[in-house]
Amino acid sequence: MLLITTLSFQAYKMVSHAQLDKMEYEAYGLEKEDTKHEVLYPGNLVDPLDWDNPRITDINERKTDPTEQFGYENSKVTTQPAPPRSIEIPAIELFSEVKSLTIQNYGKARGWETPKNVVGHIPTTANPGQEGIAYLFGHLNSPIRGEGSVFRNLTEIPSILRQGKDVYVYVEDEGGKTYLYRVNKTRVIPQEEFEIKDSDSSLIELVACVPSYIYDHRLIVTAELVGSK
Repeated sequence: MLLITTLSFQAYKMVSHAQLDKMEYEAYGLEKEDTKHEVLYPGNLVDPLDWDNPRITDINERKTDPTEQFGYENSKVTTQPAPPRSIEIPAIELFSEVKSLTIQNYGKARGWETPKNVVGHIPTTANPGQEGIAYLFGHLNSPIRGEGSVFRNLTEIPSILRQGKDVYVYVEDEGGKTYLYRVNKTRVIPQEEFEIKDSDSSLIELVACVPSYIYDHRLIVTAELVGSK
């Protein structure tokens, strides 16, 4: 029985690792390289389910475009930045409180605490709207420790982007201001290659351990600031 269990897990591990490439996506590459495509087919791509009536899709897109409700000129923080309080990603039905993580002492080593049932923000990284990268961590699932599965649908984002749809992230800070981010890239790296970085742009990076039950890689979803209100 032990041998069968071990072999089954190894087989699952091989299959899971083989599928990690599907979690990677970089948006807007086609438009930059193929200007003819951009001229002939402006706007968002039409979902195949709506090919019989693309005009309806166009109208719906205009009604639900969140960028129309946000201003970009004043989106970056010019006063004292406030930590994030909540995060929402409607495309994957995610809404969660955001908690600033503290440093834990593990004897010979120290590290950031593990977020439990919430999204964790590393407070030494950027705050919403601020220049730099705000790092936000969450569990894909946590069956043993019971620390929640706030990022359980995060792996759906690459598939949504490949359909030509935008994925928006709403981050509210403790001052009540909401910042709108648009996802433009996802990638998967081995856990030992993960490191905290910085940027001249205003970005957030959502981080989860993948694949399920193995957790030896990190899925990183990058989104860029597009507005605030």
